[in-house]
Amino acid sequence: MLKTIYTDKYDIVGDSPAVIVESLQTGHAVIYLNKNIFPRLTPFQQKFVVQHEIGHYLLDTDSEIAADTYAFDALAGTEFQSLKQSIAAIYDIIPVMNGGRVPRLKSMVENALEWDYINGNNIAGEELARIKSMTLEDFIFYFEKRIKKRGFALWDVFTLGGYSLAKNAINRSNDRKDQQVANEAAQKQYELESARKQNENNSDLAGQQQQTTMMMVVIMAVAAILIMGD
Repeated sequence: MLKTIYTDKYDIVGDSPAVIVESLQTGHAVIYLNKNIFPRLTPFQQKFVVQHEIGHYLLDTDSEIAADTYAFDALAGTEFQSLKQSIAAIYDIIPVMNGGRVPRLKSMVENALEWDYINGNNIAGEELARIKSMTLEDFIFYFEKRIKKRGFALWDVFTLGGYSLAKNAINRSNDRKDQQVANEAAQKQYELESARKQNENNSDLAGQQQQTTMMMVVIMAVAAILIMGD
């Protein structure tokens, strides 16, 4: 497991939320987290940043897009709206629409659409083909007008990964509710059955006690008769 260290040393982390450095002596890598930036990220963004740095290390690459894709592959589908959050992570972490940000945003949108398409959303496949054919200039206009203004949602009723994951979450929730209802019904049935058996046991015990009492009365009566006969 890679070691993580918080630091504010500019000569190590600069303006990045994190960097990964491999020791030439030990061959082990350390992820340095910028303590002035990293804590301000959302929990998902923090995971994305760490996976991004791991991608640089494991893929042995300086490519930001390749590292982004590694992080995306590690996190896609792991939580609600993970695709949407991956796009938002790139947008939020890189401060301006510069030459580095736009290609990374375009790549991440393509990753999200491809993932959604593979997982059964045909609309995502159509949108993916459209975006892949765009120039970066066309994509900037598309992103600002179509994605950003909708809260990183590509369609009115479908937010990247949100609909399918939300539907699965609802199904799981309904399953849990059904199971809970079944468990409660079974528990109630068990309690009723236990109460019935207890009542039967109490009735049997009462009957046995009554029989014992009657026998004692008979025995005492017989004893009294015998005494009087003597």
